[in-house]
Amino acid sequence: GVHAIAWHLEEAFRKDSAGWALEKCINWDKEEKAMPSFQTEIIDCPCTLAQARADTGRFHVGVQQ
Repeated sequence: GVHAIAWHLEEAFRKDSAGWALEKCINWDKEEKAMPSFQTEIIDCPCTLAQARADTGRFHVGVQQ
């Protein structure tokens, strides 16, 4: 059957929801691959709590409750 909210989505979804979803996933994957990697911008985590406490400019030690 048709989902009650399907009227709100594109006609392509109403005609073939699986094909519509696959196309959205493929497009998302292509866009992700075209974006620059953010991993080179992320700093490494400190190895120890002492290193994190010493590097107060980049890390903050939170208090657990």
